Amino acid sequence: MVLRWFLGPVSLCILLSLLDGSRAVLGAPTDKPLEASHSLLDGFASAATALKLFSGVVSVTSRETVFSKAYGSEVIESEAPLQTGAIFPVASNTKLFTAVAVHQLIDRGIIAWEDPVSKYMRPADFNRTVAFCPHVHAADTNSKATNSACDTPSVRQLLAMSSGIIDLASCPRSDWEAEDGYCLQTNRYQYPFNLTDFRHLAEGDASPAFWFSVAGAYDAPLRFRPGSQFDYSNTNFVLAAYLVEVSSGMSYGEYITKYIMKPAELGETIYDTSFGFKGITKGTLQGNGYAVTFIGSDKAENVNAHTSPNQPTELVQGSVKRALALSGEGSGAGGAGAMQSSAADMTRWYQTILTKPHVLNLSTAAVERILTPTTHIRRNTWYGQGIFVMPAAGFPYNISFMYHPGSFWGYRSLMALQMDRQDASNSQILAVLANRAIETEPPEGSGQACQVRDKGLRIGLTVPCADIQSFLLVEMLQLGLGLPGAESLLQSADIQRIVPCHWSSNSLQGVERIYSSSHDSAA
Repeated sequence: MVLRWFLGPVSLCILLSLLDGSRAVLGAPTDKPLEASHSLLDGFASAATALKLFSGVVSVTSRETVFSKAYGSEVIESEAPLQTGAIFPVASNTKLFTAVAVHQLIDRGIIAWEDPVSKYMRPADFNRTVAFCPHVHAADTNSKATNSACDTPSVRQLLAMSSGIIDLASCPRSDWEAEDGYCLQTNRYQYPFNLTDFRHLAEGDASPAFWFSVAGAYDAPLRFRPGSQFDYSNTNFVLAAYLVEVSSGMSYGEYITKYIMKPAELGETIYDTSFGFKGITKGTLQGNGYAVTFIGSDKAENVNAHTSPNQPTELVQGSVKRALALSGEGSGAGGAGAMQSSAADMTRWYQTILTKPHVLNLSTAAVERILTPTTHIRRNTWYGQGIFVMPAAGFPYNISFMYHPGSFWGYRSLMALQMDRQDASNSQILAVLANRAIETEPPEGSGQACQVRDKGLRIGLTVPCADIQSFLLVEMLQLGLGLPGAESLLQSADIQRIVPCHWSSNSLQGVERIYSSSHDSAA
């Protein structure tokens, strides 16, 4: 079984859209450079759409929406145009919902933040007779032997991606062979299935405890001592969803609907692990998203990285097809990636957490816990609780930026918020939801830069060969929030020249590079 949900930070991903489509919905911002930046955002997204690189919805909101536009098609086969209110799987942007749910229960005194997760785990739920008692893998050179019988992570470490628990969505990992014996994808570890399990798996409502067990996470050693480092593992939030269930006496979906979606008035947000198996919700995109493959041109003169390293290698579109996924994977995503929502609802979700947490019965202290930089990743980038954050003194909650990307079955999502220094309600929020994933197969010997062209339309984009999708996402972020660099792009009349070629293939570094320069210049 191969799981293809959510994302790891090395593969943060997503975006872009339609040449000369309908006009963007622009408000009347007082900041003329920002308005100009949004105009360029529209042109960039439109060109990317025409080149088959993007299909989705992009919106930018402060107190009101200042930019909102749909690009591309809902169904490629019929060219049915996307609408701005379309509901997409948001993948790893589910994690913030799960973090909020856990902190609601912490506020109510039902869960304690520093408790070991084993305190809330009933062995029978995992088809076990002994308590969860993980140990750090002996080969972990960053960990010291402990005197305790178990190296069990705390609830805080679970939500902060520092638990050491293996990731069921990215097994096997080549950097640690010892994990393979427990990895879901190797099939070496067998959960004792029965007919009921198979039915729940097929219908997409297998429990978080089932998935935690079938991943081998109950028995696998920890990758490192809990709290000692960052490791993006979706299993953390699958187990967090279980904590919500066992602590509330409700299923995760029931809890999220009653205590989060309804009070926050998220009418275009659903939790559907069956992904339509039990009925399509109005407005949701049906089926898997699309995987678009770009390959090196078969014309030898265009594969020129060896002879002309400064000349980009030309890529041409290979295939467009539905992303491959299994029907039961939605329940595996669970609290780590099974939410679906619209751009407007995701924006409202961020606004609610920051400015109206009381409607969620969430304390200000809980919001501070969620946004506190807990696990350091690199430079000024940290993981809070279900969200990436960049700390800065003097801003609300002492953070200047928060964001999270997502990836699932041909869908991509990005939520980003640039905090207003004086008033969180004035913060800018970018939402990008896409139903197209980009895969590239650059020719052997290609350099860093590749060029995607459409000679009929006489446009092209020069992009990093290794990670087109992440590059597009970061460009959207830059233009949507008017961060430094947008001004220089505005001076270019040739859309082919607006895209720099020297970006890192790791989009986490790209986001950090852009935002850090913005914060430094503001200071």
